[in-house]
Amino acid sequence: MRTNKNNPLGSAEYKINADQPEENFLHEIESDGDTLEPETFGTDVGTIDVSDPKSLEYWSEQFQISKDELKATVLLRGNSIAEIKRFLSV
Repeated sequence: MRTNKNNPLGSAEYKINADQPEENFLHEIESDGDTLEPETFGTDVGTIDVSDPKSLEYWSEQFQISKDELKATVLLRGNSIAEIKRFLSV
């Protein structure tokens, strides 16, 4: 092992194992395939009626946001599904 004095965490020295190949120090990049991208599902046509509990429940689940966040989004951007998708994808 060797000592590296350019420690970004302070003045204490830390050890690097020079015997291990570099790829052992790298971490795999996690896939974000299980996350929701708002424009990748369903229709863009129509509106969301936040006064209808079933509609509110359905669309809050589709966008993976709380009911209150969906209500706030509708207040800010209107109730068009296409506009809400655009707003949430930013």
